[in-house]
Amino acid sequence: MKYMSDAVNFLESDSCIARYAWFIPRTSGSVDSYPYMQLLTKTTPYKLSPLGLVYVNMSRQDKSVYYTQTQEIPAEHYSSLNTVNGVKSGSYTYSIKVRPTTDVNGILEIYELLPGYWLEYQIETSGKSSKMINFRYATTDNSIIEIYVDGKISATCNFEKTGAENIWNNKSTPVGISAGKHTIRLKLTSGRLALNWLSVVNSK
Repeated sequence: MKYMSDAVNFLESDSCIARYAWFIPRTSGSVDSYPYMQLLTKTTPYKLSPLGLVYVNMSRQDKSVYYTQTQEIPAEHYSSLNTVNGVKSGSYTYSIKVRPTTDVNGILEIYELLPGYWLEYQIETSGKSSKMINFRYATTDNSIIEIYVDGKISATCNFEKTGAENIWNNKSTPVGISAGKHTIRLKLTSGRLALNWLSVVNSK
């Protein structure tokens, strides 16, 4: 699953890739047998394996899609991530991983958001520029992210440790975002995070 996260993120970040496919979705062995790559269960009716659930729900990094204000953005629906730096430089770059969520809601979560890693999300906002960003997160360490709006740093958010990556909490922080279409970048500077979702709302 970690390999899949890296491979799909790399392929989606490379504009030279026209299409790709996972090989092979189902073999004669059980889901938990070597080479551990089955997207479908063996017996009928066929269902997605945990690996398959990740594969069909990972981000396409579609930069034409903008989430609306107040809408919960699944953390796995990023429009770009630091993997693109490796694609541009011709060297492999590690980034976040994706797995089925341990939270009460959602499908997937991102985890192993580590210092230096970043994710981008596209959102269309309205109303006054005083906003709040809400996060659903889990972490074993006190963590800090920098929040950029259209390439300029706008805020810093501190996340208190929840005790484990399957213990979830909510966090909100103020940020200035004018009405219109924007790209928000989240860059971790210390600690480590798992994220389920985020949203942007008007400040009260």
